[in-house]
Amino acid sequence: GNIEEAMQCFETGSKSIGPAPAAAIDSVNKIVWQARYEYGKARGLAHLGKFDEAWSIVNKFKEMIDANPEQGNQYLQSHHYMVGYILSLQGKYEKAIEHLKQANPADPFHSLLLARAYEKVGDLDNAKAAYESVVKSRVNNVERALSYPEAKKKLAMLSSSN
Repeated sequence: GNIEEAMQCFETGSKSIGPAPAAAIDSVNKIVWQARYEYGKARGLAHLGKFDEAWSIVNKFKEMIDANPEQGNQYLQSHHYMVGYILSLQGKYEKAIEHLKQANPADPFHSLLLARAYEKVGDLDNAKAAYESVVKSRVNNVERALSYPEAKKKLAMLSSSN
């Protein structure tokens, strides 16, 4: 809930992938952790309404994916998630849906964002299906723990309105 504090935490965390532990992290994992930091920063910037800065970060990583598709394509689902996330915050739900449908369907939070976007455009059948996929998910991770309560509540609301 406190975006400024979250941004400071991301900044502090990013220092752990700096020069000091470089020997402990191989070059590929260093890029992955740097991307996670940058994407976290982009989410924070988008929440603060700094969309140009957020898009700058997201576009930089898309260029990296495109420059080396053999290794980069494995990150496309994450890229689509980020694009959908920011588009949703901008209220561009139809475009967000296009990207969130290409995100990781096994990730409960990706499905939750897709469900929210469907609900915003009035596509309640697809919203219900996406919320249901979160509730039925047996993934045991923090994304599901954070997504489950909202999805369960929304699914009950949508089911009772039909």
